[in-house]
Amino acid sequence: MIEVCKYAWLNTYRHKQRTAITVGTVAMTTVILIALFVLFNGFMVRTINGFTDTFSGKIQAHAFEYRDEQSFYKALKNPDNLLKVAKENNIQAAPRSYGFGLAAKDSKSSGVMFVGVSPENERAGFELPDHIYKGSFIGQGSRGETVIGKKLSMTLNADVGDEIVVVVQAADGSMGEELFIIKGIFNLVGDEFDRSALIIHEEDFKELFVSGGRIHQIAFNIDDKRSVESIVDILRHYDTENEIKSWKELFSGLYSIVMMTESFMFIITMVFGIGGGIGVLNTLLMACFERIKEYGILKSIGTDYFRLFIGTIMEGFIMGMIGSVIGVVASLVVAVYLRDVGIDMSGWIKDLSVMGIAVDPVWRAVITLKPFIYVPAIMITICVAASIYPALMVSRLNPAEAMRHE
Repeated sequence: MIEVCKYAWLNTYRHKQRTAITVGTVAMTTVILIALFVLFNGFMVRTINGFTDTFSGKIQAHAFEYRDEQSFYKALKNPDNLLKVAKENNIQAAPRSYGFGLAAKDSKSSGVMFVGVSPENERAGFELPDHIYKGSFIGQGSRGETVIGKKLSMTLNADVGDEIVVVVQAADGSMGEELFIIKGIFNLVGDEFDRSALIIHEEDFKELFVSGGRIHQIAFNIDDKRSVESIVDILRHYDTENEIKSWKELFSGLYSIVMMTESFMFIITMVFGIGGGIGVLNTLLMACFERIKEYGILKSIGTDYFRLFIGTIMEGFIMGMIGSVIGVVASLVVAVYLRDVGIDMSGWIKDLSVMGIAVDPVWRAVITLKPFIYVPAIMITICVAASIYPALMVSRLNPAEAMRHE
């Protein structure tokens, strides 16, 4: 077997230029595929983490039917129990209250979604307080201040420091009116959220809506080392009165895109891989036709079918292996560049979103081990598969006819 490998290795050097072109094709294909993998992985990971870490959380708890009806009166049952469980299990939790009303500045007005938050909890578990485009987030002891999205600020023609008037229908049926000062404007989070969200202190929310302390949502956030599913199981174990769902269930459309992206990348890998395999097939076929007389001599002196077959397969394997190794080394440099610098699309696209979720206009890679194993393995497999036809052709040659070949 060692002699067969040696023979195959020497054969790859017979036509150095042709071998170099084939190896280069495999290497270039490997670089392109790994770059695409880390870029798409970065796109999905950063989009999902950006949305969940900024505001939505990886897990949310609501009263049953609240998400369908958005009723002010469908509040969480015994939210303190969930907050206690979260604290005991080192899970970041942010209780929120929601209500709807009208906001106006001068002659401009818009329907808004009021979000009553605890600034301290938001800062501890989420990135929205640091996701500020202009101004700052509301303070823990601040009252009469609000933070709104860029799109809502454009609708109201409002800026930091401006006063806006809000009107709501309170829980007791009365009309609530209040004056708020815009403390900050947050960057794009999601289309609907940026267009309608008006964030205020939880105490201001209680007074404005006479809410009686109603909490409509608790958003939970965890680090990437912990499984979302395991945390959902813990919360559901201690609370059966409320609906607890992960981001995959809450944003099933986005999760479907993640799954589709993985399938899409497999198809792209196969298409590019087959292209590289055709290059190997072409190189081996040309080499086999040039060496037909040589193969005839080898068969005539007793070289068996298996030896010739494996020798040709090894040539394809060697070219695939060398090309893949070169490709992996080169793609590591490319991947680090794409991770640290990225592709800046802000010159063409200002506010990019996918399914209403904001996307960073600078497209950066997220590097994982998977593509550096997955892509070379597929490339080598395809190169070996492409070698089968030339190997069969060589091993089935008639020695007498092969020796007469010109």
